[in-house]
Amino acid sequence: MARRSIVWVKDDPLGAEFADVSIGRGRLTATGLAIGSRPTGYRLDYKLETLAG
Repeated sequence: MARRSIVWVKDDPLGAEFADVSIGRGRLTATGLAIGSRPTGYRLDYKLETLAG
């Protein structure tokens, strides 16, 4: 299984995101956190899981 941590920043509107991604045979899992400034300040926590199929 491969595992990566990914971070990126955007300028307009201001924001950033962090994702911890695991890729395995027929499967992908990502958990992350996004923050942004528009339309109002926000924080989004997420988890994504796929299955073979």
